[in-house]
Amino acid sequence: MKPCNKIFCSLIALSASLALISCGGGQAGTPPPQNPPSQNPQPSITSVAPTSVPAGGSDFILTVNGAGFVTASEIRWNGAPRGTTFVSSTILTARILANDIAASGSAEVTVFNPAPGGGASSAMIFTIIATAAGGFSPAGNMRVPRQDHTATLLPNGQVLVAGGVSLICCDPVSTSELFDPKTNQFHDTGPMSTARYAHTATLLLDGRVLLAGGLAPPGPNIPVQALLSAELYDPATGTFTPTGSMVDARSGHTATLLSDGKVLVTCGRDENLNVWQWAEIYDPAIGSFTLTGNTMEPRAYHTAVLLDDGKVLVAGGYGRCDPDGCNSLASAEIFNPTSGAFTPTASLANERDSHSATLLSNRRVVVAGGEDQVSGLGPVGSYASAETFDPVTGIFSSASATMTTSRFAHTATLLPNGRILLTGGTNCFSDMADCHRSILSSAELFDPASATFFITGSMVKKRSGHRATLLLDGRVLITGGSDDNSAELYE
Repeated sequence: MKPCNKIFCSLIALSASLALISCGGGQAGTPPPQNPPSQNPQPSITSVAPTSVPAGGSDFILTVNGAGFVTASEIRWNGAPRGTTFVSSTILTARILANDIAASGSAEVTVFNPAPGGGASSAMIFTIIATAAGGFSPAGNMRVPRQDHTATLLPNGQVLVAGGVSLICCDPVSTSELFDPKTNQFHDTGPMSTARYAHTATLLLDGRVLLAGGLAPPGPNIPVQALLSAELYDPATGTFTPTGSMVDARSGHTATLLSDGKVLVTCGRDENLNVWQWAEIYDPAIGSFTLTGNTMEPRAYHTAVLLDDGKVLVAGGYGRCDPDGCNSLASAEIFNPTSGAFTPTASLANERDSHSATLLSNRRVVVAGGEDQVSGLGPVGSYASAETFDPVTGIFSSASATMTTSRFAHTATLLPNGRILLTGGTNCFSDMADCHRSILSSAELFDPASATFFITGSMVKKRSGHRATLLLDGRVLITGGSDDNSAELYE
């Protein structure tokens, strides 16, 4: 065979090279395709726990719940990363340092996922709560355990503690006792004419104390019964004597000393879930009750506060009830003692009962906490919110700050420095069985000047249905509402 010429041989070689390339051989050509790197999701936060801590505390572990978390996710505190532990695609934890919470205020919590993809979540606000000096210490024990009793500061500086029901299970408390702030001890005084709890006690202008209504504690084969009876305690003799009875038996009512020395009794309920809208006036000069105008609607476990102009603000409470619960109210009204009539005023922002209402030195009224109930459902939650009533405008405005925890059946005491001390009570966030089991020992202060709530020292005992009484020396006596006969002092 003749050798091929150069041109022909070159063409043969080129054809062979092209064939190799087309079959994937040789060094030239495009590499085989590869899968693109996986993209990290953008994370999201649904909640953090805890949601707040007191300022000045130590390191703590923050748990962040959400979605789209990966092993490389990091929790950021005001944009700065904190050592993060991956628990799952929905849970991360991180140690927050003491320096992060040294001062009160707020912080932004975010989660960041690195590239590819990833990004930052929206921010969740974390609250660093201001703290204030003050604390509780034990006082002498009461003679017996009590809940839903009354505690009244007498002109001589002693405190009359009367009635109530025992937490040991419904034992009637027909005794009364006096607290002596000089010795911090309790001692017996005369027995009441009638055992009662969930009643009212009102210091009259002449120094006597009017105790009215309430429930008669149950006994063997004796059901609970609402009372229409009333009695007077005379500190000069240490004795109780019956006075004229109310027109209607009631508990969960209010009794407000009016500027003229008479007492306004509003609403309440009986032992059968019937809620009243009747009001009556007690005149100590003649020792009798007479009916006055009806409230705009029935209510119980509401508040009634004497305003500087002599009128009375009546707010909240619950109205219609059935065996499965009551209906909390947002409505409010004003009683005019000159006309004996109630007229509506602006409503609260939230329906609430078992809340507190405190008259400030600036004539405004702070309404705080409370329970939300819905007829047919029962309790559905408790409030940490607060509102302020302005008697000039007749309007409630929501405070910018909220309590450090939600609470109802608590106490609220105006201190000599103008702050409000709130103690104990109960809270819940959904409903049902746990609502009345979450009894609190915590306490906090509200400062009207800054509209801020501060944590203060906790009580020695958890308490609900207790009483707080401001003593003449500025201390606050806390009585009852626990599982024993203890009492304590705040200073």
